Amino acid sequence: MERKKYILIVIITPLVLVALGVGVYLFFHNGNPIPQIARVFFPQDVPANTPVDTNEPVGFSNDMTVFEEINDGGEPLALHKVSSSPVAGAVIVESGANTFVRYLERETGHIFDAPTTTFVPVRITNTTIPRIRNSVWTTDGLHVAIQYLDENLETIETFLGSVPVGNSSSDGELQGTFLPENTTSIATNKTGTEFAYVGQHQTGSQGVRITPTGATIANVFSSPLSEWKIFYGKDSSISLLSKPSAYISGFLYKINKGAVFDRLLGGIPGLTTLENADGTYVAFSRSEGNGVIFSILDEKQSLVFETPLATFPEKCVWQTDNTAILYCLVPHTIPSGPYPDMWYQGLVSFNDVLWKIDAQKETYTKLVDLSTATKEEIDGVSLSISSDNTTLIFSNKKDSSLWSLALPPSPNTELDTSVR
Repeated sequence: MERKKYILIVIITPLVLVALGVGVYLFFHNGNPIPQIARVFFPQDVPANTPVDTNEPVGFSNDMTVFEEINDGGEPLALHKVSSSPVAGAVIVESGANTFVRYLERETGHIFDAPTTTFVPVRITNTTIPRIRNSVWTTDGLHVAIQYLDENLETIETFLGSVPVGNSSSDGELQGTFLPENTTSIATNKTGTEFAYVGQHQTGSQGVRITPTGATIANVFSSPLSEWKIFYGKDSSISLLSKPSAYISGFLYKINKGAVFDRLLGGIPGLTTLENADGTYVAFSRSEGNGVIFSILDEKQSLVFETPLATFPEKCVWQTDNTAILYCLVPHTIPSGPYPDMWYQGLVSFNDVLWKIDAQKETYTKLVDLSTATKEEIDGVSLSISSDNTTLIFSNKKDSSLWSLALPPSPNTELDTSVR
């Protein structure tokens, strides 16, 4: 199968952290965008050189026959609704031979464990935290950053909590410390040994690395811009993404030694990204016309290839051991409009199908249609995968319910979509 590729010119641009805001603004508005190319889909029965109709409708569908599809059949697939109550974040915890889903209930702030053998939830803390917006968990499930609105619904509070170890009752207390008010973004590294957050600063914003208990490790950067999304990459490196919007050219940076901003992607409207664990691939979407293009950047070769699927990185997760494998929830259809804005604002929602993407081989495998399997409309986000790649969890953006899905051990395994 031939796929159209193009070279992404990676511009390494040092951004002095004490530069004036005007300088940063001018820098952003003089970036080189990704070259504009036609949207090209190549199902198996279509030759690579077939002419492309560039006048296709701007709203488009993912319901097409492409590559390999795994049909229903075989042993029942363990697809569970872990929690019907709204959830504000979850993590898969593996302890010896036991695996369970640990999650934070949005309405109360209570933490529950649901073993993957029974999925019967057990409450492990009763510390009540109302008005929760989201949470970020360390990979071991022992620490969590909880963000919620204060009583006046004006200030974002961020509580860094430690889950009580060995607690056998339901009245455990979540203890911890507070981060500065209006922390806008927070992330944890792959090993769960530290957090990094973006907070307000006199001249804009600053990034800080901290331990799971809140002790400062180092100041990472300062910037005249305030709206950054922060991520961890390979070897606990820090990446920054500008606020995603179809109306703004987006930029993705890696912060190297000496607090130098190295630009990976830039000048891309609606840019939102997801980097794999070893820093070899970046999945990203961009706004084009009134639609969405989902692509993958091969960092080593500085190559970008478009996928035949339209989705967002927020609906994807990279596999842990084979870092070329990406699981994505892909909408059946995406109505015309500015993205990701319409989706972020809740003006549109989707019904998803789970796909497996091999970025190295450029192959795509359809695994399961979630709405057909569950008889519910599922717009999946916040995906997480177990270290042995057998369990996938996700939240339904429509109602914040939490789901667990058993992944097939091999691409040839047939799936039944029974809901348990």
